[in-house]
Amino acid sequence: MAVQPELIVAAQAGDSKAIALLLARAQPDIRRYAQYNCRTASDVEDAVQEVLILTYRKIASLRAVGAFSGWLLSMVRRTCRRLAHIKRCAARDLQHQSTPADHGQDAVIA
Repeated sequence: MAVQPELIVAAQAGDSKAIALLLARAQPDIRRYAQYNCRTASDVEDAVQEVLILTYRKIASLRAVGAFSGWLLSMVRRTCRRLAHIKRCAARDLQHQSTPADHGQDAVIA
């Protein structure tokens, strides 16, 4: 990822133009890495948006400017894993939900 260190430092200092430029330059790499790590196209889109927001909110907490790429890509990886986990849990919950009719019992109408 080719982002100038000066741009990262300016973004960390709160320069709104630097933040906008940094996010614009990082977005293609975020998307590419999300496509590699996420399971579905909708997860890719969600991950890109979430990581852009996280980057905006947390850029000031980045300790080493040289670690920006790794920091960003680890956020993408964690976000994709979290989105997959949420979908797995939702699918499992739906699978375990049952109605009385599913067990051969008559449904009670109130």
